[in-house]
Amino acid sequence: MTITTEELASIRAIAEADRDGADGKAWDEAITPDTVMALCDRIEKQQDALNLVDMALSAVRSALERYK
Repeated sequence: MTITTEELASIRAIAEADRDGADGKAWDEAITPDTVMALCDRIEKQQDALNLVDMALSAVRSALERYK
């Protein structure tokens, strides 16, 4: 299962409404084990992407330091 941007926005809106005291039924229906697993997958992919960016920035910094 892949979470689209629209689905993510919907989940966020449901969570915000639940936090603000709305009936929890929408939350209970929206957050299934599949949804949680898809959200975890999305977070892991974003973390992997950030790690790659961090490694690239470190390499650029090292190269710049050598040329100073």
